[in-house]
Amino acid sequence: MSTSGSSHEDPFGMLWGMVASGDTAADLALAGELGLGACRFTMSWPQVSLADGLDTYDRFVDELLAAGLRPVPTLGPWDLPGDVAEEGGWSARDTAERYADQVGHAARRLGDRAGSWITVDGPALGAPWSWSENMSVAHHLLVAHGLAVRALRAAGVTDVGIVDVRGPVGSDDVVLDRLFADPVLLGSYPEEVTDRLPAWALADLGTVSEPVDWYGVGRRPGPAGSLTGLVAGLVERYGHVLPPVVGTEDLAGEGGLAVHRRAVEEALATGVKVRAWYVRGPWRVGERRRVP
Repeated sequence: MSTSGSSHEDPFGMLWGMVASGDTAADLALAGELGLGACRFTMSWPQVSLADGLDTYDRFVDELLAAGLRPVPTLGPWDLPGDVAEEGGWSARDTAERYADQVGHAARRLGDRAGSWITVDGPALGAPWSWSENMSVAHHLLVAHGLAVRALRAAGVTDVGIVDVRGPVGSDDVVLDRLFADPVLLGSYPEEVTDRLPAWALADLGTVSEPVDWYGVGRRPGPAGSLTGLVAGLVERYGHVLPPVVGTEDLAGEGGLAVHRRAVEEALATGVKVRAWYVRGPWRVGERRRVP
């Protein structure tokens, strides 16, 4: 367990004007006025690793419950503790085990009130664009997911899922549309990448494909295409094994809540089991956030 809570993002945070204080109380009051049912939030890995690092999130979970919101936490995989980053980050397999250990640590503290958890949020967004030469990073993120599922189950958490990001129907982008979904839902890697995997990776697929209670899906930045079409693409490939779907989206440039509501209605009409649809926010719980 860390004693400093240092993060590899700290140098960025020291730049003038890059971060600002958030107003959690105002956000919760607004959420209550809107009648929202749940709140996803991301915990800082460096902070959680401190001896008293979960105190902030403990209070926040209580505040969410008091506001009538169901807490849905995840441990941030990209804000690495300084020592983890120095020892190789996600290129080192040990990072997956250290990540899952901290997920279990947090769940043992918060799991009596936070019954729904996300294992890894958007692994494709953090994988290096040179993924074809460094498949170990993608694989370690998937191993972290599987180990986190086991850690959460051991802590008594009964509602567990992963959040993936995808492109529109027909994009056929292996790195973002199948690299992270096939191992979780099918227990195998896409044929296009198997020759780039480390020799030992296939032995981990039993861990990677630990059953989840729902599958979170969001749209990666950039490509066009309807939210309904994105979900349809999931059903087309994984329909026989696809658990209930949870949508996670950023409202920016998408026509607001009306677009999301229409996507949910259309998905339900085609028989897709939609568990929930979250409006994705860019900030994490705490005193710092990036200024847009």
